[in-house]
Amino acid sequence: MIWNAKYFIAILTCCLLLTILQGCGEGYKIIDEGYDVKGIGVVSDTTALLAVRYWEQFEDDCCYPGGRGDGYNYEGWGLKLVDVRFHHVYWEATTSDQGLFNADQLSDSMMVYSTGQQLWFWKIGQSKPITVKLANGEIPIATRIIRPWSNGNILVYSAMRPRVYHIIDTLKKTINLWAPPTEYSWIDSSEDIKFENNKYYSLRLDALVCRVYVLADNADTLNTMTFEFKKSCPYSTPYFVGGYVEVSQSIYSVDFSAPNRDAVYLIYPWNLETNSGNQKFWIADSRRGFVNSNGTMVGY
Repeated sequence: MIWNAKYFIAILTCCLLLTILQGCGEGYKIIDEGYDVKGIGVVSDTTALLAVRYWEQFEDDCCYPGGRGDGYNYEGWGLKLVDVRFHHVYWEATTSDQGLFNADQLSDSMMVYSTGQQLWFWKIGQSKPITVKLANGEIPIATRIIRPWSNGNILVYSAMRPRVYHIIDTLKKTINLWAPPTEYSWIDSSEDIKFENNKYYSLRLDALVCRVYVLADNADTLNTMTFEFKKSCPYSTPYFVGGYVEVSQSIYSVDFSAPNRDAVYLIYPWNLETNSGNQKFWIADSRRGFVNSNGTMVGY
């Protein structure tokens, strides 16, 4: 009798488990999917790079008391080459790898993704990024800015002050703490800094008169940008985005090839409220698209 009772309980338990497992298959479903833009690069007056992270939103009302509810699964990363004047994707590629937290533009045609000891170098036309693992340390989690540097190396630093700089040696695959030497102490007072064409380029902001200066080797002025954002001039840190500069979400062109020359001017009319002759387009407030020369939102 005791054996029959145990046998009955075991059979009942198995039936309950099968019922629960069958319910799990029906209770879990994908209710939405999409991507978040984690980095924006500017390629030309009309094209941009989007570093995106893909996700799925699920609904799960089984297996656990009350169900797991809604949640998200992250499905990998992607790179898109898009038009800023109208909605068109010229090229895109994806990877299912996970774990990265930052993306920034390293050159006109390349984005670099970073986390911990890993760097991804992803260039237009490549189906997958090239992965590099650092041999001696990790990129600080607060580091968000990644710039080309002298001798083919990479400078990384945080936007918050006081800044902490690191140099990534691309040949040795090492990362080391770095401080500007005395002769380059002006680097620390710059808003952004990079090394290209055998020169150091820096951005300086004069918030009182709403001007951003692009300097070469801390000396000759390549360009002076005067900006007005919604009829006011709040403090807004300028950043390099490839061969361009972003100020208050506005993209400006700069001619890096010849000092003391004005930048290349608009190649199509601009009718938003601005007094800048070389402004190209705006990055939308959501950073999910752009505002074109007609003032129309181009979403991605």
